[in-house]
Amino acid sequence: MHSKIINKVAKEYFKPHSIKQKGRSRIWLDTQDWFSIIIEFQPFSGRLGTALNVAVNFHWLEQDYFSFDVGGRIYTEQEQFIEYKDEDDFEVQVKNFCEIAIIKISEYRNIFNSFENAKDFILTYNFTSNSIYGNYHKYIICRLTKNSDLARKYFQNLLSIENEHNLAWIDKVKNAIRELNLLSDDEFFKEIQSIIKRTKIMKKIDTE
Repeated sequence: MHSKIINKVAKEYFKPHSIKQKGRSRIWLDTQDWFSIIIEFQPFSGRLGTALNVAVNFHWLEQDYFSFDVGGRIYTEQEQFIEYKDEDDFEVQVKNFCEIAIIKISEYRNIFNSFENAKDFILTYNFTSNSIYGNYHKYIICRLTKNSDLARKYFQNLLSIENEHNLAWIDKVKNAIRELNLLSDDEFFKEIQSIIKRTKIMKKIDTE
C-alpha cells in the first residue's frame, strides 16, 4: 500500500514538470541534455516507508548505471525516513517530500542550465571519490568552457593518483581522460556530445 501511495503522489507532483518514472521503480528522472536529476524514494530493509534522495548524474562518462555525482540524501526537520503507519498521515508526508524534491530539482536545473553557469559550482564541489571523479568532472567542465590551463591541472591531478588496488573503474576513468586530452577543442566538444548520447542509450533514457 505505501508504495502505491508514493507512486500516486509522485505522479501528481512530477508529471506536470515532465519528470518520468523509471519503469515501475521508486525512481523518477528529470533528464536534461547532459545530465539527469534522480529522485529516489529509497526503501529501508525491514521497514515500511521511504527516505528521499535527490541527486544529479552527469552523462559525460560512459557507464550504464546512474550515480549520485552531486547531491544525495535529503534531510528535513523531521526524520530522514518517513515510516508508513497510517495512510492519510503517510500521504501527507510523501507530499512534503515531493514539494522538497521540486524545489531541489528547480535549484539543480538553474545551476546546470549551461556549461558556463555550472562551471563554478562543479569546480568547488567536493565529489565522492573527489580525486578520481572530481578531477574528471572538473577537467570536463574546464574543457567545455575552454579553460585549457585549468583543465591541464585536473588532468595531471587524476593521472598522478596511484591505483594501489588495481581497481578497474579507476583505470577506466584514467583511460577516458587520456583519450579526451588528445583532442582539439572542437573535436573534444563533438566527442563529449557523442559520449552523452551513447551513455543515455546505455542507461535506457528516452533521448527523443
